[in-house]
Order: sequence, then C-alpha cells, then structure tokens
Amino acid sequence: MAANKFKLPLLQAVSDWQRSSTPKRSAELKEQCASLPDKFRTGVKRCYRQVGLTKGFVWDLIADECLKEKVSSWTLSLPVAMTFKNGVPPQGGGYQGVIVMTERPASERIIVNINRLYKDHDFLAAMEANKASITGYTEGAGRYKGSQQEIVIEMDTVSKSQIRSLGGHSSDLNELTQLAHISIYFQFGRLATPQELAHAATLVGPSWLSQAATRRVLERVDVYTEVLREVKRLQAQAGMAV
Repeated sequence: MAANKFKLPLLQAVSDWQRSSTPKRSAELKEQCASLPDKFRTGVKRCYRQVGLTKGFVWDLIADECLKEKVSSWTLSLPVAMTFKNGVPPQGGGYQGVIVMTERPASERIIVNINRLYKDHDFLAAMEANKASITGYTEGAGRYKGSQQEIVIEMDTVSKSQIRSLGGHSSDLNELTQLAHISIYFQFGRLATPQELAHAATLVGPSWLSQAATRRVLERVDVYTEVLREVKRLQAQAGMAV
C-alpha cells in the first residue's frame, strides 16, 4: 500500500484515538480502518489491558465472572500494560488495578493493529507528510507513535479467567523491616542483615502480583463470593416479598 493510500481521515482517526478513547472516536476509527489490508487486523497472539475497577465492577468481574466491554485499547506488551496510567492505582483511591489478557482474538474483533501500522514504512511516511494537517497531532500520534504496542479490539465481555494480574500495595517500610527480622529469626535464629533489609526495602509500595500469586488470591476470594452471592439472593428475595 503506497503512502498516499493512507488518507488524512484515517491518520486523523488513529491520532485522535491515541489522544483519548471515546465512543465517537471508536466509531470513526472502526469506519476508517475497515478497508485496511488484513495484515493490519491480524497477527495477534496475546495481548493485555489494564483497567482500574471500582468495587461494583470488581464484583462483576470476580463474582459474576463477566465484565461488559466495548471497543478498547490493548497492548502486546505486559510491561506496557503494567506501567499504563502510572501503573497500580493509588492506595485508597477507590480503584482496584487489574490486568486482563486475551489470546488470539479473532480477526473480526480486531479494529486495527496500531502496533503494526507504526512498523509500516508507508504509514510512517504518510503520518510524517500529513502531521501539520492532523488536529491534535502532538498530543496523539506525535506523542505516542508506536510506543504502546497498541491493538484496538471490540469484544462484548471479559471474564475472570482472563485476569492476568492484580495490583496491590505492600506494608510500609517499618512493617516490612519487622517482618524481615521475624522471618529470618524463625529460619536462622538471627536478625536480618543490612543486605536482607535492603532487599525488603525494594518491596515497599505498589506492585503487580505474579500470575501464580493472582491465582491464589482469586481462589481465596472464591470462598467469600459464594457467601456474598447467597446474601444478594436473599436480599433480592426479601425485596420481592415486601
């Protein structure tokens, strides 16, 4: 595809989406990308999406095992997903950080593989030639280019089985220091060394749980969700009886 085949409306739609996603921009992106060659809508083995969920949406995903989706941005890179929007949401902010994963999404679900667009010489040439005509270029395509390894996918729902990682916050340094001393004492009968305390200090703050640790947390939560489901059922039943 020659550079002049990447028309300005397509370039504008891609840049606008990179600035921020809205339903209107998703519709425009979908329309402009519909005629792109298949290579820009395929070739995705595994991709990730970071979301910050409020309590209600956490219930939808973990307890009801289904979260409504839409046209949204995913990335081929787990590290990119982990650092998106400054990483793990702040403690006490009311949001639970979650990274979900999807494998081999069907090509009809892929609106556009933006990562692959930015690896195409003709697309890059077209974007460079038209950047002065693209509204908000410096906040969109000019700022991000292909750095987010982005894939835009349309899907109806994501499920609990797709959760790859949960975000969390460690205890503060004083608590971790005490825990390190206690752990070392019970294992070796001594206090932690400065080197061991230095390692403990690296664990302070926000982090994403490993896949194995995330699975363990979800398994423990399953016990409570069964109880909560029954509470909700009884509440609904009582409400209908009034």
